[in-house]
This record gives sequence, structure tokens and C-alpha cells, in this order.
Amino acid sequence: QMLKRLKEQKEKLSQISSHLKSINPNNLLKKGYCIPFAEKDHSVIMSTHALQAGEKILLQMYDGSVNSTIDEVHPKHD
Repeated sequence: QMLKRLKEQKEKLSQISSHLKSINPNNLLKKGYCIPFAEKDHSVIMSTHALQAGEKILLQMYDGSVNSTIDEVHPKHD
């Protein structure tokens, strides 16, 4: 019964480990995504409504970062 319990706990730990790997931001960056940050305060940009033309941003990628300037903002209208 002890071996069965250990096996169950090992399986549960493996599932948790897989889940943590799947939500790791670095794994998303490896797939080609980037994380946009406001240059002024380094906050994560979550919406086009937080941006204005001319604003400087930082794009964090898997292998480094890129400084960029917003030319135009096109919010999605629901």
C-alpha cells in the first residue's frame, strides 16, 4: 500500500511539473511570442488602450529585447 501511495504521489508531482512547464513564460517566448513593456515604468502592456502613437515600448523576446516606438494604435471594436 505504501508503494501504491508513492506511485500516486509521483504521478501527481509529474502532472504538476508538466503544468508548470506549460505556463512558464519562457516557453511561450520560445514559440515566437513576446511580452510588451512600457518603457517609462516597465509595466506589462495588456491592452491597445494603454498605448499612444509615439510611445516607446520594450519587447521582451526569448533571446533578448527590442526597443520600439508605436506608430499607430488600432484597438479592436467589439
